Amino acid sequence: MNSTTPAVARIDELVLTGPAGGVVVDVPAVSGERGAVVALVGPSGAGKSTALRSMLGALPDGLTCRAGRVRVLEHEVLGLDPVRLRRLRRHHIALVDQDPASRLNPRMRVRHLLAELAARPGPGELRRLLTDVCLPADDEMLARRPHQLSGGQQRRLALARALARRPDLLLLDEPTAGLDPSLGAEIGLLVRELADRHDMAVILASHDGDLVGRIADRVIELRP
Repeated sequence: MNSTTPAVARIDELVLTGPAGGVVVDVPAVSGERGAVVALVGPSGAGKSTALRSMLGALPDGLTCRAGRVRVLEHEVLGLDPVRLRRLRRHHIALVDQDPASRLNPRMRVRHLLAELAARPGPGELRRLLTDVCLPADDEMLARRPHQLSGGQQRRLALARALARRPDLLLLDEPTAGLDPSLGAEIGLLVRELADRHDMAVILASHDGDLVGRIADRVIELRP
């Protein structure tokens, strides 16, 4: 983590209101630097997932930004024009949501699931991505389809797909949801290693106190 460089992503006192005008989400200051893991914690309904998606320039239907700013690589994402926002998402931001398996096309093999997002979709790059997330980098793995993978392998594949974009910012929504404690611990350590290895900012939302305690550099509590 390099504290002398500007934050990759920053939320400054974001206040979102619903259709009736009442405050629905109130996010304090959040800052994600390269190599840092920042955890958003709080009860259901506190706005953790909404805060993550605001960094993609996306707000749930019916919510309006009443105050605050959301910046990624110095771009004000909530007011960015659609073309520039798509470019920013495509090249600099990756999101792995709560059910990453649902994003894996069941008809596609692992090699194609990686190649469709890889900056350089050659065999060497695909194997490097698998190695990066501790999956076997062999022809058998590349030929598998999602249903032939365990839940943990699907989670690792989702991370590999996110890394294929070579993002500056990785957003993780409940990265250990549905996993047993030992597998959740492995995924947590992997996330920590990836942040360090790729010098990218990681911001995650989680109810998993053990995970947060093990890997987060900073913890920010959201309240409903």
